[in-house]
Amino acid sequence: MLYLFHGDDVYQSRRKFSDGLKKYQTIRFFSPSEINTESIRTFSAGLFSSQKQILAFENLFSLPQANLAKIIPLIKKIAEKSDVFVWQGKKLPAKNISPWGQNSKIFLFRLPANIFKLLDSLGVNKKQSLLFYRKTLATHPPELILAMAQRQLKELLLAKIAPENLKLAPWQKARILSQAQKLGLAQIKANYLELIKIDWQDKTGQLGNSLENELISFLAKL
Repeated sequence: MLYLFHGDDVYQSRRKFSDGLKKYQTIRFFSPSEINTESIRTFSAGLFSSQKQILAFENLFSLPQANLAKIIPLIKKIAEKSDVFVWQGKKLPAKNISPWGQNSKIFLFRLPANIFKLLDSLGVNKKQSLLFYRKTLATHPPELILAMAQRQLKELLLAKIAPENLKLAPWQKARILSQAQKLGLAQIKANYLELIKIDWQDKTGQLGNSLENELISFLAKL
């Protein structure tokens, strides 16, 4: 059986991928740099040994399409004899899912609506920002919220100074431009730099507060 974990919610997809592997004792991991037809065939030949292994891939679909066309049929054959786990750190298009057939279980992880409501409220509605921050914390770590808030403010900054350079879907661009119109350039810049500072202090162990509480303080000042 093949188990595929993918989606924009990298935190939850990775967590479920790791949880699924815990029940196995012998796992052969393949990073993208290790994946080729020879290594897959070598693993397949070893399935008939006394010590059964399962196969796990990380970011398999970062490989060129020409390589995938040769490797996927080999993985499908292995999945008929052993369990195969695949994790991809993004949402995959249908063309990457359909080849696996019925001998597979596909798990899609979407980011919760609460986090998008939080991002849309940054600098616009302090009460909503704090509300949706707490709701998001119930299922996701503050590190993820910090990273996404940084990205949102970066896009808001770009919307102010060079909106033509926003690389977003039309509906996403419209929402960013609408939010940016409600905020001043100096305000966006100051908040963006503050999050960069918080991120740096957290990663270097210089944050005097917990990251969770530091973000609460940040949101309360918006």
